[in-house]
Amino acid sequence: MNHRSIFLAMALILTVLATLNASAPLVQAAFESQIEILDRGAIDKLADQDLLDSYINVLVELKAVEAFHRTSGFKPQEYENYKNLLRYKILLLEEIDERKLKAPRLDHDEMSLNIQKR
Repeated sequence: MNHRSIFLAMALILTVLATLNASAPLVQAAFESQIEILDRGAIDKLADQDLLDSYINVLVELKAVEAFHRTSGFKPQEYENYKNLLRYKILLLEEIDERKLKAPRLDHDEMSLNIQKR
């Protein structure tokens, strides 16, 4: 192998690495949560339908994050975001229970959307 071939092979490898590195923030940005996490006071003020919609959005977001990270792992900021979503889910469930609403469930890849008063 001559110097020109070695140089071209190294240039190709560097180009591929640079492309992968440049696309990493785009992939990470595509999976950042768009959920606004409310405090307990704001949750208390939500109308019933808004409370249920927020809970559904959190369920969907959590399942999507779980699926995405099952093979790629968490980065520190993503792990904090995941924990915040879990906490928000709990706060929403507490408010749903207090209002005697039936929360939709998303367990074992089955979704029940029977949203009604108990």
